[in-house]
Amino acid sequence: MKLIDEINLKYRSGDTLTRLVMINCAVFCLVLLTVIVLTLFTKSSLSASDIFQYQLGIHKLVARPWTIVTAPFTSWGICHLLFNMVCLYWLGGIFMERGTANSLRGLYILGALAAMVCYSALGAVTDFEERNWPESIPLASASILAICTALAFQAPDREEKLPLLGNVKIKWIVIALGIVDVAMLPHMSPPSDLAHLGAAFMGWLFQDRLRKGRDITKPLTDLYVKICDIIDRRMKRQQ
Repeated sequence: MKLIDEINLKYRSGDTLTRLVMINCAVFCLVLLTVIVLTLFTKSSLSASDIFQYQLGIHKLVARPWTIVTAPFTSWGICHLLFNMVCLYWLGGIFMERGTANSLRGLYILGALAAMVCYSALGAVTDFEERNWPESIPLASASILAICTALAFQAPDREEKLPLLGNVKIKWIVIALGIVDVAMLPHMSPPSDLAHLGAAFMGWLFQDRLRKGRDITKPLTDLYVKICDIIDRRMKRQQ
């Protein structure tokens, strides 16, 4: 219980970036626990990807609607998770120097939504099963790519010092990380690539509209504030 209390305190006292990292790690642990339970105690044909990743097809989403919430925090395995969290914490921290916690949170969600739309759009016109393409996809890397793309357009010439390479401009770092991220995805396929391109486009759109004085993450921020207010009021009533 002490460990749980410490994690809860860390989450409550942490900033938005810390919370996003912790949620990603928590979902990964949940996926891992589910895999163990399914393997040891059931003969179900369901996999962790069926339960937590974004599903192709309305009938699957209706059967497992929570995947819309969990998918933005799922990764392909431990190596992919570590890579995603390093990118999120490092480049997300740089993004926060110029942006806000609300824009970071909002863009993370918008990146996932854009990836979902692109993935589903391709699924509507192509038979994934016939082409042996995966019918579910983790979206943590897509959300992070949206943030990284916005940063690349926000401060393209800012330099970061890297081991062995010296000072490297942000735009080249983001391009390189995007290539590595796609290369790390198993079952390389056009759906995965298109989903990531959709998230990258959202990152560009965010920065382009922000330059013109419009924050496209504001509706999500307003919704988040309303939900938090409702939760706070209910908690106060129970006390």
